[in-house]
Order: sequence, then C-alpha cells, then structure tokens
Amino acid sequence: MIGDVEVGQVTVVAQVLSVQPQTTNHTYLLNDGTANFEARQWVEANADEDQSKRDEITDSMYVRVLGSLKVFGNKRYINATHIKPSSTDELLFHIAEVATVTLIFERGPPPRPSEGAHALMNRVNNTAGGPSAYTAQSSTSTTSPGQFASLPPLQRQIIEFILSQPKRDEGIHVAAIARHIAQINGNPNPDSAHLISQALDHLMDQGHVYSTIDDSHFSVSQ
Repeated sequence: MIGDVEVGQVTVVAQVLSVQPQTTNHTYLLNDGTANFEARQWVEANADEDQSKRDEITDSMYVRVLGSLKVFGNKRYINATHIKPSSTDELLFHIAEVATVTLIFERGPPPRPSEGAHALMNRVNNTAGGPSAYTAQSSTSTTSPGQFASLPPLQRQIIEFILSQPKRDEGIHVAAIARHIAQINGNPNPDSAHLISQALDHLMDQGHVYSTIDDSHFSVSQ
C-alpha cells in the first residue's frame, strides 16, 4: 500500500548484489538505495533467448525490473516479468520519476495547460490539512463518455469501452479493446488491429488516453 492505494505493478532500478540461478527461477538480491530486496524471475522451458538475456546480468551492475509485489513466508519480493541491464541515464531518470510519482500521490497530478495557473494554486492550497488532490480528483472525476462525442466513431468506441471497465492501475489491454470493437461492429475486419493501433495513437497525441505499465495497456486521462 502507498497511503490508501493498493500497489499492483512496480518498477525499480537497482544494483545487483547477487544472482542465484536455480532450475525453476533466478533470484536476484537487489538494492535501490532504500533497502535490500529480492526479485524472482521464473524460467520458462525452451526459452533460450530469455536465458541469454539473464546471462547478461551479473553482480554490481544496475538493472530495470518490472513485476508485481508478492509475499511468501512473511517476506516480500518482486515477481519479475521483465528484468534487463540498465544504464546511468536510466538510473538518473528513475530517481526523477520516483520523485514525480511521490509528488503526484501527495499533491495530485499537475493541471493540464487548459486548466491554467488558477487550478494549480487551488491544488497547492488543498494539500494543507485536507485530502490530497490525488484522492479528491479520483473521487470527483467528471470524465464521461459524452465529452468525447465529437471524436471519430472508432476513437469514441475505444474511450467508451475503457471508461466502462473497472478502474485498474494497469489500465485495459489492447487485446480486450480489440475484442470489444469486433463484437460491436459485427463482421471482423482484417485491418482492425492496424486501425485500433492508429486510433490509440491519435488519442494519445490528443491527450485523451495514455499508456500505463507497457505499450499494450491504456487508460483514459482524467
């Protein structure tokens, strides 16, 4: 938990203290500057390419880890879905990213350009002694499908579908979006994957949606 928000997916940049390869998984002892912790990545049979990537990871190097928090025997660890060597630039970027996310949880996300400086001052004032702007915005969001009525049909269908789903930090996978579009439009279109990808690109360019944990998960900007 971070405050009252349940944590699902996490990403860290950390230094490798040790690597313990086993038959079914690789266990990495890491340190990100706050504490030592473990990340475990399960080994898939016949995954030679993945094995070669794991062989690149050695003691003392920095890595980027993406995964979910798990608990076993009262001990927390990261169940890693991706782990790859990192660079100094990525380490510095991650430090700035952590500071940004912390401020968002404490004060809420920065206002859009259309909201102006007035909204920024209101958010700053609201952080003194009351609920955070993040909490307030989450509970009083006014995003509704109607405000996207002027969008092209496919883009509007994507927005409406994402808004109709239970809100999750990881957003909605593009495969679920594609299935929904195929269902409501009847006959499958062989070009639908390209059209959906193109529509998502347009929606991101306009600031209506954003990618979350990877390039295949999306959420509506609120």
